[in-house]
Order: sequence, then structure tokens, then C-alpha cells
Amino acid sequence: MKKKSEVYEIVTNTIIEGLKSGNVAWKRPWSVIRPCNPSSGTKYSGLNLLLLSMSTFADPRWMTCNQINKMGGRIKKGEKGTPIVFWKQVSYEDDKTGKTGSYPVLKQFYVFNVEQTEGLDLPPIEELKDNRRIERCEEVVQEMPLVPEIRHGGNRACYSPYGDWVQMPIIESFVSSEAYYATLFHELGHATGHESRLARPEVMQISTLDKEGYSREELVAELTAAFLCQEIGIDNDTENTQAYIQGWLKVLNDDPKMVVQAAGLAGKAANFIMGRGKAKSLEAKKELATA
Repeated sequence: MKKKSEVYEIVTNTIIEGLKSGNVAWKRPWSVIRPCNPSSGTKYSGLNLLLLSMSTFADPRWMTCNQINKMGGRIKKGEKGTPIVFWKQVSYEDDKTGKTGSYPVLKQFYVFNVEQTEGLDLPPIEELKDNRRIERCEEVVQEMPLVPEIRHGGNRACYSPYGDWVQMPIIESFVSSEAYYATLFHELGHATGHESRLARPEVMQISTLDKEGYSREELVAELTAAFLCQEIGIDNDTENTQAYIQGWLKVLNDDPKMVVQAAGLAGKAANFIMGRGKAKSLEAKKELATA
């Protein structure tokens, strides 16, 4: 049986070899449906697309209160609307000159997600996958030291270092159960950088303006996921991993050494998740919880 360090080295070398083969397209392993309005047929764009995509609802459909009522539904008690905006052209006429024209005025109103309603007769958005939880993966997640809160819903997978929680789309929206856990392991890889765990500066002090630091952290998280999938024994889309890493390497001037450096940090992250690492400060988690 190969040692874990040998397994990690094999994965790293496989990825590096794949990077040499040329460009490959990276795809999200879960379904992303653009927010829309089933009453008006509108597909939201611009600022509204950003506002609605940030929600934690899995259903992409949104409507106003009036639209919901007209379709025979109602808003569940206690639910709050999400503000969106639109530009309305207002006409005018100059009393002195008689000149006419129009100017845009920014208006705000509220929409509700279909999950916030009841009584609506709408068709299914799409057929979700009948994915199942993988017992060994679940054990790893549950037994991770200082495991962060894991939330489900919406179309985003991310880690919040300030709230110390992971956001994941529901498992049924992924192309496979393996793809779900590979994505979850990626986000947990980020979580190991929290100050209560391995305290990587790239996580706690990261800025989107720091492209190099951000890119390095993405390499660490993706390699962490690759290592864990290999060690646990679940299939991982190596080509997708290579494409993802290749995209971040572009920011780092295609320096293959960065993969090796990131692999060292990813090995520590994977070991931590598997219960073989040691947190920088076990008290930090308690302090954060009571702050």
C-alpha cells in the first residue's frame, strides 16, 4: 500500500503532466440556471443577476407579490423579499420651450423566490440527479477537526473565512455524487487556512486585488480536493482539475513550480481534514464563537 505522501506526489505529477498537454475547458460540476421570472419571462441581467445569484435558494425563479397572487399562489408567512432594481424612462415637457424628452429613473422593488411561496402550480425547473451520500466521504467531513458550518442552497460553492462557513449547492444539482464531494473538499481545503486551523495568510488576509495570493490559495484548495478524492478512493475529474488549475496558473505566469509549492500546503490541508494535522490554535475557535 502506498504511503499518503506517495499518493499526493502521484496526483501532483499527474496534474502537471496534464497541464503540459494544452488547454482544456473547465466546467462547473453543478447546474447553474440563470435567475428568471416565470410570470414575465424575464431573464435577469446586470446588477439584478448579481443580487439574485447571491441568494441561498436553489430555485432560480423569482416574482413580485402581485405576480405570485395572480398565479394563484401566496407568500409564506414571515418571508422577506429581495430588492432588485430597474430603470424607468420618465417623459417630460418643458413648459417654456415645449421641448419634450425623457430621462431614466432608478426604481427599486421586491421579488420573492418560488421557495418562499406556496400554492403555485409551476413545472419542475429541471430533472435533478438522484445522487446519494457517500458514507466514507461523510465520515471524513463529520470527523474533520474544527469542521466549519456547511450550508446548502443556491448556485454558489464558496467558503467565508470571516463567518467560517461553507456554502454548497444541493447534492442533487451536481453531475454526480463524486463531483459534489470533490467540490466540498475544495471548500474545506480553503477552510483549513482559517486562523483556528492552519492559519494560512492567503485565507485570512486575502484580497481580490491580490491576484497572486488568491491564485495560490485556489491551487491549494483544488489540490487538497484531488488528494482527498484519491486517498478516499472516489473518482475525481482529473481533466477538470487540470483545467481549473491551469486557469489560475495564467495569473502566476504559467509557473509550474507553483503547483509543487501549492501541493506542499495542500498535503498539510488534506492531512488536517483527515485528522492527522494540528490546529495552530484550538482556543481561537472558542474565542471566535464567543465574540
